[in-house]
Amino acid sequence: MRMLLTVCIVLVCWLPSYGQANALSEITDDSLVYLLNNFEMLAYKHDLSVSSMSIRVIRLADQGECGATLESCPKRILYVAVSSFDEAPEQKLFVFPKAYDWKFIRWKNLPKTDKPEDFIVFDVCKQIISPSKPGSWSEEIYEVSVNYRQGSMRKFESDN
Repeated sequence: MRMLLTVCIVLVCWLPSYGQANALSEITDDSLVYLLNNFEMLAYKHDLSVSSMSIRVIRLADQGECGATLESCPKRILYVAVSSFDEAPEQKLFVFPKAYDWKFIRWKNLPKTDKPEDFIVFDVCKQIISPSKPGSWSEEIYEVSVNYRQGSMRKFESDN
């Protein structure tokens, strides 16, 4: 009987607390909410055995969809986040101009050291409206070089 009474007391005290929950804090920064709900990770390296730096290539699209013309299509922006591997890492965030699309193509260099002259190098592709064929898409390819100090991009010129 004592055992049953003890079990009943424990259940009565425990059950009400089981159902209670604490409200979560809500983020009201619209830009941050949009970014974290809509970004796409195109490429990612975060392995000290591969490179001395961490990198994320992130694409974020405007809302909407294409209308009657190519110009009405929503654009996308590309972000590149680079970080050192330290307790207090040095970090940079680079932003690319908006385009109709950005695509990651390939890694070209992942340096083992993080000297100022060492860069992570990769290629990306930017979708544009074709200047030579109205009403169709064309692509431009860029080589990107970044580290947590600086970044640059260089357009590959086509032979057309």
